[in-house]
Amino acid sequence: MTRRALRIACAVATFAAAAPAAPARASLDDAERAWQSGDAPRAAELLREHLAKNPDDATSPRALALLGRTDADPGAAMAHWESLLERESSGKLAAEAHWHRGLHAYSAGLYLGATEHFGVLADQFKGEFDRGRALLWRGRAELGAEKLAEALDTLREAERASRDAEDRRTVELTIAHVEFRLGNVGEALRRYERFEREHRSDGRASSAARRTVECLRLLGREDEASSRAAHVEQQYPSSVEATLVRAATRESEARANPTDVAEAPPPQGPFLVQVAALADPKNAVRLRRRVQALGFTVSLQLGDGPQGPVNRVLIGPFDDAAEAQAVADSVATLGDVSPRVREAAAVRTSAD
Repeated sequence: MTRRALRIACAVATFAAAAPAAPARASLDDAERAWQSGDAPRAAELLREHLAKNPDDATSPRALALLGRTDADPGAAMAHWESLLERESSGKLAAEAHWHRGLHAYSAGLYLGATEHFGVLADQFKGEFDRGRALLWRGRAELGAEKLAEALDTLREAERASRDAEDRRTVELTIAHVEFRLGNVGEALRRYERFEREHRSDGRASSAARRTVECLRLLGREDEASSRAAHVEQQYPSSVEATLVRAATRESEARANPTDVAEAPPPQGPFLVQVAALADPKNAVRLRRRVQALGFTVSLQLGDGPQGPVNRVLIGPFDDAAEAQAVADSVATLGDVSPRVREAAAVRTSAD
């Protein structure tokens, strides 16, 4: 080989080594890995790229599951999960489809439909899905549907079946809510007291403490209620619960002295569940995502607070105050929020 030919060959080899490699074709495996790493936008991008080159894969259970996980349109996502169930009735992907369909029905207020999907998960997918979690959400859905006796039975079963520590705490608190709604105030009081005592570091402890005050007042134990109210204000001074306890105390005092304050008109619907009112919009967006993960449709509303603008995280509206309260109880299971039910008109005009 001549020197000139040798120089050309070396130059070609050097260029080939320096040239970027051809991009690898995206696969379902790539999309799944991106999803598992928490990068949903990247998973959606890889999935679109793969399906553009392999359109026949769009009806495979794996692709339908990825479409359901990554589609930003909730209605379209549900259509993907439904299509998956038409093709696959067992296994982990089918279990995941029932889970998402249950959450979607729950968020839409279709509690009976949610009960069905969570029940299927609990009864038919014991090896593919956490049975305790399925029973917990079935109990929540039954609570939303006002099937209180059924909810109590389901939640007691969930209490025995739950293996996850967070789920067990949520079951404990939800049972207390159901007992309260059933009128079993003494049992509800016992459970609320135990929850606060055993889970003081849990963000829901302040909510349980406030509920003990309500229970004591309903039981006519006003002196103990006053003592517990002081405990709530002392232990959780900056919480929404402390504010609500102070308001309830004023209301109780007004009832005891009806001549001092004119009787307040009964609350009028519609009602909203105010999850929180946050000054930082980024925190409000993050909280909205967490609440949406529970299956609820959440909105943000800009308002004026005592210290300046606030971003209200809201669910609703609801025509029925009891339904709104059931949703507030469910959202309270997040652990570090204290949702409260408010009249929609009051939210629009409030400076809180």
